[in-house]
Formats: sequence, C-alpha cells, structure tokens
Amino acid sequence: MDFDHLSSRWHQQSPLTIPQTAEDFRALLAEQSKSPVTQMRQNIWFEIGTTVVVATLVLALLYGIRDTRLGQLLIWLLPLYGGIAYCYFGIVDVLRGLQTATDALASHVARQLRQLRQLMWLYYGATMLSTLAVLGVLSYLAIQYVLPHVPRTGQTKALTWIILTAIISAGVTHWFCRYHIQNFYGQHLDRLEQVLQELKEDEAAA
Repeated sequence: MDFDHLSSRWHQQSPLTIPQTAEDFRALLAEQSKSPVTQMRQNIWFEIGTTVVVATLVLALLYGIRDTRLGQLLIWLLPLYGGIAYCYFGIVDVLRGLQTATDALASHVARQLRQLRQLMWLYYGATMLSTLAVLGVLSYLAIQYVLPHVPRTGQTKALTWIILTAIISAGVTHWFCRYHIQNFYGQHLDRLEQVLQELKEDEAAA
C-alpha cells in the first residue's frame, strides 16, 4: 500500500477552516476538541487499549495448551509485537510533538507528518507479518489437533480448506489494515497536509 498517497477523500468530511496565519495553524494543532491531531490521539489510545485486551485474552487461551513446539512458534511473534508496540508509542510521541510545535512551524509540522507516514508503513508491515505468523500458528494447531480426527478419506479436503482459509484470512487482513489505517490516521494526515500546503502557498504569495 502506498501510504504517501492515501485517499484524498478527507474533503468529503467536515472541511477544516484554513488558517490564515502560522499562529492560527498552531492553534488548530493544539485544539483539544475535534482537530485532526486530537482525533488521531484518541484513535491511537483506543487502539492500544484494545490491543492489550485482545492480547491478554489470547494469552489466557493459549496458556492451557501444553505444546512445546507451539511455545517455540509463539516466541517468534515477540519481535513482531514489539515492532507494533514501537509504532504505537512512536505515533503517540509524534502526535504530542505536533501539538507542541516549535517556532519553525512549517518545517516542524512537515517533518512530524513525514515521521507519521513512516510509522504507518512500519505499523502496516508489522501487522501483516504478525498476522501471517498467527495464521501459521493457527494452521499448525488445526493440522496438529483437528486433522487427525478427520476421517482419512476427508483429510486432503480438510487440509485444502485449512490452507485456503489462511490465504483468504491474509487477504482480508490486508484489506482491513488498509481501511483501518486510512480511517484512523490517513484521512487526518491528508487534511493536515492540505492545510499546511495551502498555508505555504499563501505565505509565498504574500
């Protein structure tokens, strides 16, 4: 997915008032109600909370499965989840930086938005890799614990369904991840970048 060209449909929402000065833009960034930065901060904290709850439930579910090989597979997920955690708190830090802009406003905001785009790339990659790893673990569980109970004549068909389910799940995750990132962050980034561009054009024309 090209996160440098996320959907420009932001203008279909309630349009932002274009700041006339740098101070107006600074006030927009620091706004505590419905500014794009505030909405993104709310979204990332909601996402962090949801991830913690889901991870806790998954770990509780897997705790009762006594399989050394499964434990070894799950260890490989730790770096991927560490990457996602890095992205989460990196996004929080960048958004905090946007609301405490320095004197060089335009360059500061442009730099922060670039960093946010880069974190979106990392987040997408880590999410997809972790999803593929989880699908691999689930496929292993299905083959190890479900397939042996299927009649021998139906095992080939069952194995085919397991593989197809993993492939379709990966495709759905890819689509959902794109939609999720655009909905939670991309549309707000688009709006801020458009406002920043128009402010630069106004300053150049002045």
